Amino acid sequence: VPGPAQGATVGGCTVSCGVLVVDAANDASIARAVLAEIAKTAAKPVRYLVITHAHGDHVNGAPVFAAAGAQVICHENAAGAVAQLLRGSASSPTSLGVMALSERLVFFGGSRRAAIYYLGAGHTNGDLVVPLSHGQALFAGRLVVNWSLPSLQTRAACPPGVGQNAAASPAPC
Repeated sequence: VPGPAQGATVGGCTVSCGVLVVDAANDASIARAVLAEIAKTAAKPVRYLVITHAHGDHVNGAPVFAAAGAQVICHENAAGAVAQLLRGSASSPTSLGVMALSERLVFFGGSRRAAIYYLGAGHTNGDLVVPLSHGQALFAGRLVVNWSLPSLQTRAACPPGVGQNAAASPAPC
């Protein structure tokens, strides 16, 4: 499956009725490659696509997943942008629409538990995190990165004392 050099950070796990995928990649071709790899390795269809935040490198492949039957899930602050992307795509005419959450959603069943949480504004005002049961993985979009400090886009996300000199500039921290 294409990796970050091609603009994709996509993960997932099996849940009782299918596969839950986190983030949709940067474009349709990468999303199709991810779906093909899932079809080879998992004996279940992709039922859910969780969008950690509505920036293109995490959401642009969403129409491909929606066209394949996945229910797209995001935070309510990102739902308008995600729904517009799905409506504007010829590849997702049968989309189930967008399921938006405000605080959390938990999948029970099978041997794994997956949860989706909104912890507050961070990189965007609609960031979601997806920890998997048994500490297997944490999907956090751009809230956690390994190459620099995360880019916080809102004043509400700034740690105390950071960005306090904002009187001269409205830019976020």
